[in-house]
Amino acid sequence: MRLVTKNWLCFVVGSVPFLLDSAYEAYVLTPMHGPQMLGFVVAHTWLGLIVWPSALIYAISLVYSAALLPVLMLRSKATPDRFKLVLAIYLAISAVHCSLLSTYNHWSPMFDH
Repeated sequence: MRLVTKNWLCFVVGSVPFLLDSAYEAYVLTPMHGPQMLGFVVAHTWLGLIVWPSALIYAISLVYSAALLPVLMLRSKATPDRFKLVLAIYLAISAVHCSLLSTYNHWSPMFDH
């Protein structure tokens, strides 16, 4: 169980730069300054060396988490309920974040100044 937790935590920590960048551009800059070109700064500066690999790690973490949760739910005795809850919350927040990012072009014009 410890190896599963450590692997998952490494994936989550590795995806933090992508999550912070995409959340900041979409949820902070968009309401303040109108629609953004998401990823523009990252693609045209050295930050891309940090954020783009982080995006790949984020995708891997989502697949890993989505595959891991049903397995842990079936083995209810072997896994603490707290970890299952954290994993489920991570997947729920990630689903909302990915949905908002994928529909950004539809909702961001509301903030056009």
